[in-house]
Amino acid sequence: MNLTDLNHLPADLDRATVESTVADYYAHFPYPAQIFCMTEVHDPTFGATFLNQDIGNWAHDRIKPDARVWVAGCGTNQAPITALRFPQATVLGTDLSTTSLQRSGDAAEQLGLTNLTLQRQSIFDSTREAEFDYVICTGVIHHTADPAGALLRLRRALRPGGILEMMVYNRYHRQETVAVQRAVDILAGPRGHDQRVEYAGRLLQEDGYDSTVFRFLRAIHDYEGPEGISDSTIQPIEWAYTVRSLADMAAECSLRLMLPCRNVFDEDAQADWSLDFKDSTLRKRYWELAPEDRWQLVNLLKAERSPTLWYYACHADSLPPGADPEVEIASSFLDTVFRRHETKASMVRRDASGKLAHGTRKLPYPLREPVAPFDRVLKEVGGRRTMRQVLTALDIPTDVSTANRARTALATTANPYLIATS
Repeated sequence: MNLTDLNHLPADLDRATVESTVADYYAHFPYPAQIFCMTEVHDPTFGATFLNQDIGNWAHDRIKPDARVWVAGCGTNQAPITALRFPQATVLGTDLSTTSLQRSGDAAEQLGLTNLTLQRQSIFDSTREAEFDYVICTGVIHHTADPAGALLRLRRALRPGGILEMMVYNRYHRQETVAVQRAVDILAGPRGHDQRVEYAGRLLQEDGYDSTVFRFLRAIHDYEGPEGISDSTIQPIEWAYTVRSLADMAAECSLRLMLPCRNVFDEDAQADWSLDFKDSTLRKRYWELAPEDRWQLVNLLKAERSPTLWYYACHADSLPPGADPEVEIASSFLDTVFRRHETKASMVRRDASGKLAHGTRKLPYPLREPVAPFDRVLKEVGGRRTMRQVLTALDIPTDVSTANRARTALATTANPYLIATS
């Protein structure tokens, strides 16, 4: 199947029509839901520190705590989440949906945020040049008429040495959703959102068929809220990618995928973009591949169980030709000294009525201990020995595959158990 078979974009729609369609959709179905839970870490440098560790910057000096950050296509909550995560940074959130911006603004006001500016703007209308240290654009460009054009605007806004965090749909995750969306297109015809919702709802009630599409419909009926159901059944515009097609599009925009991002916004954060072959020949060959080829292999062999395409990227000219950031970061992880990281975080919850509830707990959360064998590492780390020395003392291999899994399990934003010593 060609990739374009999964592109849910009528050929006769221009950019203005697509943006109007998408803005109208998210005005009716703002995403995510109004109910939220946000975390304010008491250490104001936490966000920058662990973003740097995510990309193997153990000196914590590539992205400063007072960075300039752009959340492009911020939805209802990602801008205030980011402003809480980087309290010393200057954060801009932009979106096409006035409803989403209003909800972001309400959340920011309730949380007392002073470092966040919100603006209604298309990515395509951005004229920013080398302005931001960190750009976040997740779940956005695949809803545009020209994803590569949008990505190029993001690249231009990124400073040399800056980091882009991006996410697009994984082709293998969207086969059933696109099938349902096209079926609703046929059933509803040229009608508005209400009619499309009606037909989607009727399909969700059908239970007499046993195809993958109907199993998918039953699953979202049982487990998704209204926003998730609408996103899966009546999303009007979308594109889907493999690692290879995403890497090729990034290259067209003079960007390079650095490594997978263990995002903190959903359960897929713990999905693994690696293969740990038992066969020694396969294992050796796997780590000889270029990183995009390794991730494409995971995409192909894990298929629908491969993770979301959520990656850190950077200016292509900031990496030497042939560089393998994933291998280099795993190696530098082994040669770095770490100590246990502990702080506290305030958990802020808002229910459907808009009422806020506050609580405080330790970070990292005690109930999210790393899996074996990396749980043993926490007891041995003490700020004196390198990670290689710690793993060797515990008889844990120090090959690149194990080092990479240890890094993501112990020293990233999603799993902030260890912090590199200065």
